[in-house]
Amino acid sequence: QKQKWFLIRFEGTDEDLRFDANPDEIEFCDFGWFLAHEVPALVIDFKRDVYLKVMAEFTPLIKKETMK
Repeated sequence: QKQKWFLIRFEGTDEDLRFDANPDEIEFCDFGWFLAHEVPALVIDFKRDVYLKVMAEFTPLIKKETMK
């Protein structure tokens, strides 16, 4: 399995998110906003190391962006 990770800044509001655009194939029924350091604790154990590595890569970029 190959994964690609992206760090994207969302500048919209919750109302801008549409999970019902294709009602025949609804993949998500809910969402939430979390701080980057909270994410690894939210995933299943066998994926946690991958998430820790991704967050280690993204954290400097997130910090740099929040300093602007």
